[in-house]
Amino acid sequence: MRPEICLTLICSLILCLVCSVVSSGVSVCSTDGMSIRGGEYSLSNGLNVGSELLYHCPDGYYPYPKRMHRCLGHNRWSPSPSRRGSECRVMTCPNPSLLRNGDVSPVQSQYVVGDQTTYGCYDGYTFAGSASRVCQSNGRWSGDTPICDHGSGHCRDPGVPPGAKRHGNMLDIGDRVTYECSFGLMLLGSKERMCLEGGDWSGTEPFCYSKNNYDTPEEVSKYFSTSLENRLAISGLGDNTDGQQVQRSIQMRQGGKLHIYIALDTSGSISRDNFTVAKNCVEALINQISFFEVIPRYGILSFASEVNEIVDIFSPSSHSDMVLQKLNNVTYGKLNGTGSNLSRVFKKIHHKMAVFKERKELEDTQQAILMFTDGKTNMGGSAEPTVIRIRNLMEEIHGINWQKYLGKINC
Repeated sequence: MRPEICLTLICSLILCLVCSVVSSGVSVCSTDGMSIRGGEYSLSNGLNVGSELLYHCPDGYYPYPKRMHRCLGHNRWSPSPSRRGSECRVMTCPNPSLLRNGDVSPVQSQYVVGDQTTYGCYDGYTFAGSASRVCQSNGRWSGDTPICDHGSGHCRDPGVPPGAKRHGNMLDIGDRVTYECSFGLMLLGSKERMCLEGGDWSGTEPFCYSKNNYDTPEEVSKYFSTSLENRLAISGLGDNTDGQQVQRSIQMRQGGKLHIYIALDTSGSISRDNFTVAKNCVEALINQISFFEVIPRYGILSFASEVNEIVDIFSPSSHSDMVLQKLNNVTYGKLNGTGSNLSRVFKKIHHKMAVFKERKELEDTQQAILMFTDGKTNMGGSAEPTVIRIRNLMEEIHGINWQKYLGKINC
């Protein structure tokens, strides 16, 4: 997935929300001094107020110091351009040099695209993961986290992802390990994991990302496959669900329902190519879900300054075959708009949920919201009040532990 697209998967509910305010007016901006060394830029709405200047770099590079500037009028950009100008810098990968009970080669202060590392364990330890990894153009290491395991614990050593530190060495039932990322990196995944009776670790494997990292389509596909297998499990009416297991999956009872709301950002800051990638991802996801026993209902929306309903979740044709047919007819040109109103799309989704609640059709229904957006919004005010209402609705239906059912894909 390209970095211009924010792809967030919500299993039960997670919300992608980044709000910004833009000035209004009629004055224009100038592109003098706005070029970028090693790359190029595009404008979402010419040099008009509110237009976004977006930098583009070759594969394996990222814009520095900023990726985007917005025209405020009177030849002012936000954020203000650097006096030293902008440039495309080579992507770096998190430092992988910390391998418990093993060696990493070569040891460097920085690892850039194309750098390769190899791993080996000390005597008495069994190696798992990838023995060789390459720093990829998206700032992620290829392969899987290398692990050196002694075999003496109830659970296998969970390893340490590149760029992270781990606290905790005990690997028996109930033991916990916690992770933190190096300065400037963000932790995605589980900050704390516990060794379970079945020999697995609770939660999901953590990763450390920089703000310039993104997921490739192959990584997204892999995540979807694993996530769906874990989260759309069907349990019988008489099954007992262990408390720790609930944290790892949404256990749906026989006859349980699933509602999936999907919103596609079509505002001016979204390019045609990125819209196509998002649309293809939605189609692939719907096809993947169709292999599971659960048959969800879909509500498909697009949003810019207004919200367009592609598939109404109340419609009898809101199941996969008809949804795919309607989605296939959607084109970028018909939906594209200049502004972005995240508040309005959340209000639309909340209204649908509230109607289902009045019909008493939410008690046995899991909810999912998928947002395909770059996270920018300049219309409609803050979406936070609506987000809070959705959260309260989920808590009322599923109890205070509804936030256990979370999963995310980086962008």
